[in-house]
Amino acid sequence: MQQSHEFSGHTYAIKCCAVDPVTASWILSSGDDSKLCVWSTKSKNCEVEIEGAGGDYNESINSCAISSDGRTVACGLANHRLALWDTRMWKVLQNLDGHKAGVEDLCFVRGFGDKKLVSVDGRSLKTWSCSSNDWSCQHTVSANAIACCEMSTLV
Repeated sequence: MQQSHEFSGHTYAIKCCAVDPVTASWILSSGDDSKLCVWSTKSKNCEVEIEGAGGDYNESINSCAISSDGRTVACGLANHRLALWDTRMWKVLQNLDGHKAGVEDLCFVRGFGDKKLVSVDGRSLKTWSCSSNDWSCQHTVSANAIACCEMSTLV
C-alpha cells in the first residue's frame, strides 16, 4: 500500500489541484486564499508559493488547469477573470476578461498544447484560442446551468 502525505500551506479551503501532465513531478493547488502552491512530488515541499495569484489578494481561485505540455497554468477566478501563468518563470502571461460571474471550471483542450482553453462560469461557456502569444475569446455559449467543461478533444 502506498503511503499518503498531507500537504499544508494554504490558509483557507483548497478548491482545486492539478498534476503536471508531462512528468508528474509537481502538483498545483489553489483556493480561497488566492494562493498558488506548486508542490514537488519528490520532496513533498512547496517549491513555489504565489500570494495573490488572482491579481487581488482577496479573490478566490475557483479552478485551475495545466496545459498538456506543462508550460501554462490557467486559473479561474471569483472576480470573473482567467489568469494564465508561465510555469517556467511563474510569471503572469495574460489576464482574460469576459465572464459575467466567477469562473468555476476550465480546461485546456487536449491535442492543442497550450493553445486552446475552455472556461465556464455556471451560465456560459467560453472557448479561448492563442495566436502569437495573445489569447482571445473565440466563442461564447449561454445556458441556464453549466457545471463542468473537461473534454478530451475539440470537435
